[in-house]
Amino acid sequence: MTAVPPAGVGSMAAEVPSLEIEARAAYLRVVGKGLWSPAFVDGHFGALQRQVEELRERCGSARVLVNLSGATIQPADTAERIRHWTGLIYQQRDKVAIVLASSLLKSQMRRVAIVADRELFLSEANAIAWLTA
Repeated sequence: MTAVPPAGVGSMAAEVPSLEIEARAAYLRVVGKGLWSPAFVDGHFGALQRQVEELRERCGSARVLVNLSGATIQPADTAERIRHWTGLIYQQRDKVAIVLASSLLKSQMRRVAIVADRELFLSEANAIAWLTA
């Protein structure tokens, strides 16, 4: 599991932002929590890009489960970095399932997660079922 440490976050922070990547047999599982800065997102997606490329080499395409049920609405500059990176990393044959806990975050991710084969879910179990079908 690869964790990207939050830059500039003190120990007094109520919720430490995090984005962790875990390699599974058939897909990558990403778990995101908190509020992220653009630099934090850039660090995460740099690591994710390498793992997506490795998975694509091994399996022919990338399947990624992104659980953002512990995340919050991201600021506009952070959302723009997410849009940039998802457009850069994912290819037509890749498949991404995103788990969200709020309608507002769902609306934001629908606008910024640039992936041809992407679905949004309220439960991780349903997301995994779709992703691995």
